[in-house]
Amino acid sequence: MGKDATFDFACPPPVIRGQDSQKAPSVGLHWFRGSFPLSHWKAVYEFLTRLFGDPEHSDFGLWYYDSCMTWPNGVKVRYHASANRYHLTDDRFALECPGEALAAMDAHLLVYFLKRWDAEFEISVTRQDERFLDREWLITPRRLYALVAEFDLFGNQIKRDYAGIEAIDGRFPSDGTKTIEECVAFGKRGSAGSGSYIRCYNKKLESDGRIDACCWELESSGDKARKRFRDIMDAVASAEANHHDAVAAMVKVIGQHIGGAIDFLQRAEGDKNLPRCPRYEFWTQILQRLGGRLRWAAEKVEKTVTKTKAWIESAVVPGMQMLREALGLDRFYDWFLNDCLDGVDRLRYAHRKAIADYRVGMALVGACTDSHLQAQEAAFRRRNAPAPLTEAEHRLYCR
Repeated sequence: MGKDATFDFACPPPVIRGQDSQKAPSVGLHWFRGSFPLSHWKAVYEFLTRLFGDPEHSDFGLWYYDSCMTWPNGVKVRYHASANRYHLTDDRFALECPGEALAAMDAHLLVYFLKRWDAEFEISVTRQDERFLDREWLITPRRLYALVAEFDLFGNQIKRDYAGIEAIDGRFPSDGTKTIEECVAFGKRGSAGSGSYIRCYNKKLESDGRIDACCWELESSGDKARKRFRDIMDAVASAEANHHDAVAAMVKVIGQHIGGAIDFLQRAEGDKNLPRCPRYEFWTQILQRLGGRLRWAAEKVEKTVTKTKAWIESAVVPGMQMLREALGLDRFYDWFLNDCLDGVDRLRYAHRKAIADYRVGMALVGACTDSHLQAQEAAFRRRNAPAPLTEAEHRLYCR
């Protein structure tokens, strides 16, 4: 698994059943970014649109791109509006899958999603975020910062009880009455960084109380992102070849990445012999959790198609039946179809995101197999949204 995997674990099950399941430590994939060749554009567009619905187009591209497609759940594909600009990005599109899109996916569908990007769309990963939710609060960000770092009056660091990453940044602003952020970060982003950036933050604050946990998040970039993505794909392939659980294999590797990216050691003054330094108890306990029984981190969707359907059946259907009887069938259906459904578009962002999340879930109906989903794709017919390239441009520029 490479030097990030510094300890060996037995393969943990992805889910714990029973009354303690909500307190079980969990891991997940929280961000995914990369680029793919221009030649795969048509297949990528059909794949994303079948899963997430129709995208919106904008003329703000970022990273040399001048245009962007955004799906309701936040997935983005950045592209060029004209073919003569593709040389700026080596004839490649850019993909970005934020945490909200990945969190809404069933873990088995996520495995399939990643496999498609790896094997069929030839993704080159440039960023990957993996996270661990410590629901036991073995340590808080404030306590962690106070424990492992200390500075003199001139701002010089005189205590560095962590290894693997050099820089540290504590962010604990307050508005005078309550804490509005609680985070300690290790490492640097960008070209000056090592490719590993770790945040330990108060997820309860960030999620407005929905997720009561301390979150450890490993952001990988560049070569380390590609390597850690390869670790996950290799573990999934090995598990499937041996008829093991691919999700459990993915969970295990993510735990190894987070646990292997940093260490917390009690250094005596001037002691540079790290193997002699004892490990902090909180980190020993976290490593035990990462090597034990983990569950997949999934966040609840706030507005769901299923909940809305149930509400309509209980609260709206009686009134609809009354209108049908009062107006008669012809007038009722004319009003319902033309004025209610096909009239003014009343869908908001939350509705469109719920539709995208529901479509992802429906992709798992029956069995989530490659042949099942590929059969759906074969029947898919693209509507409305134009491709960035014409067929002539496609033949000319796609190599």
